[in-house]
Amino acid sequence: MEYRSKINFVVEGKTDADYLRSYLPEKITECSDFFAGSGQMTLSSLSRSILLENPGFLLVVSDSGVTRDFDNDMAKSQIRASIAKHASTNSFDVFMFSPEHEIIFIQTKDLMKYLCEGLDLNEIMLQTLISSPRTAIDVILKKRKIPKSIFLKDILPKFASSIRKHVQVRKILKILSKHVQD
Repeated sequence: MEYRSKINFVVEGKTDADYLRSYLPEKITECSDFFAGSGQMTLSSLSRSILLENPGFLLVVSDSGVTRDFDNDMAKSQIRASIAKHASTNSFDVFMFSPEHEIIFIQTKDLMKYLCEGLDLNEIMLQTLISSPRTAIDVILKKRKIPKSIFLKDILPKFASSIRKHVQVRKILKILSKHVQD
């Protein structure tokens, strides 16, 4: 498989770019550039700049902060509309993790089994896993004394094939498949 053009990812922050690099197939990451904004508010302006200066397909990846599909679609529509004024709709797309990027790690069974091994998770922690995945991952890493750099560079790549099976990651891969030559 070869990619027809370079893929430009625009994400909320550096950690999101590191997450994507850790589990996306190498065939995607090796022909991609990752541009990190400083939060969701900067995504539209950064995306417009990237579209003007860098050839290739642009995928904006962000957190929706919500769990309801309707609210997720509204957040995506707002970003899409602000970019579409400056680009053709086939040159970019927007993907919103619901509620946060880290939910895919929480919902990857073998990764969570590894991360939670030996931890006593109380009811409050179990609720936090779903309601605030980012906080939950941070708490688990802290309890296990695993530096974020080790999580990104060593642990996530080991579980990449399982993470790629997550429904939200499969949606990203489906978007990117439109830019693949068989």
